[in-house]
Amino acid sequence: IGFLLISSETAFFQLIDNRFLSPVFIPMLLLVLLFFEKGLRYFRASSSPSGVIILFWISIGVMLIYPFHYTFSTIYEHRSNGTFYTSKSWQQSETIQFLLSDRVIDSGCIIYSNGVDVIYLLTNMDVKQIPASSRSAKVIADLSSLENSWPQEDKACIVWFNQIPWRTYLYTPAELTSITTLEDVIQLDDGAIYIVSKK
Repeated sequence: IGFLLISSETAFFQLIDNRFLSPVFIPMLLLVLLFFEKGLRYFRASSSPSGVIILFWISIGVMLIYPFHYTFSTIYEHRSNGTFYTSKSWQQSETIQFLLSDRVIDSGCIIYSNGVDVIYLLTNMDVKQIPASSRSAKVIADLSSLENSWPQEDKACIVWFNQIPWRTYLYTPAELTSITTLEDVIQLDDGAIYIVSKK
């Protein structure tokens, strides 16, 4: 667990989650079963066989409470609101609706975003990704190296989504203000749209 926590922060710059902790599952399960088996031996020596059986089934029931609760609550949430980019929050996103209104397209600006996949899937628009500061443990671009070279286009826009907080490897609009001229065009419930140009 210590190795996974350290490597996730130093090699991937990503918050630890269940996916990264999955290698811990089998060793932890073996430890739980070993502990359980030792406990059964102890109670078998000091209690009646029927008491051991009752304790066994109570323990199994307690261990299944969380998996059952998590599974059914997840199924209910997905059936009610959808999942990931099909969820109601994304389908009803004010920023997505603004993009679908063609007001940004009609302006003729090239769009950069921290949600390239979201925009493509929900609007079928091809957009570019905001410059990344790093990928895994490798530094890709220092802000100073982007000065006078980004954006390449004369007219560009940034579509920034507040609902994607985990992409910390991308430069934020606030960080990009040091090398660009950023004009706040419109603030939306779940994001913002900016006009950006070289300084």
